Amino acid sequence: MCAGKLIMNTIKFLRIAIYPMLFISLISPQVSTAQGLTPLKKTWKISNDKKIFQLTLINAYPEEMIYELNAEDKQTRELQTDVKFTAREGRIAAKRQRKVLVLVPVKEALREVRICLRFPELDDDLRVRVCGDYTFIRHSAGQR
Repeated sequence: MCAGKLIMNTIKFLRIAIYPMLFISLISPQVSTAQGLTPLKKTWKISNDKKIFQLTLINAYPEEMIYELNAEDKQTRELQTDVKFTAREGRIAAKRQRKVLVLVPVKEALREVRICLRFPELDDDLRVRVCGDYTFIRHSAGQR
């Protein structure tokens, strides 16, 4: 009697919980992360005229990919050629990450930069890029 009740409860659970999830997974598009960078958003308060920080580039594709990094003004989208990378272009192994250093000159009290990662090999299929927003607030040594 107990075994029969357990089987009935299991079947009931499958109908209520598992089957709808299977159905939804069949009809919904499969989404997976293909490329990324981290951090995606960060604000720093600095006391000098430049900031160096590390970005982690992510390749979730099953094959090695060529990447490109660009920096642009967050508001105007104008390319920022004064932003330097240890490797503006390169390769990332399949399902791996790569660390890149970024140097941003900060001459004004506030600078907002958008850094974008793209895989140019994919431009024929789709033009995907991932961008992160970085803010630099410059203050004098006496301020905090």
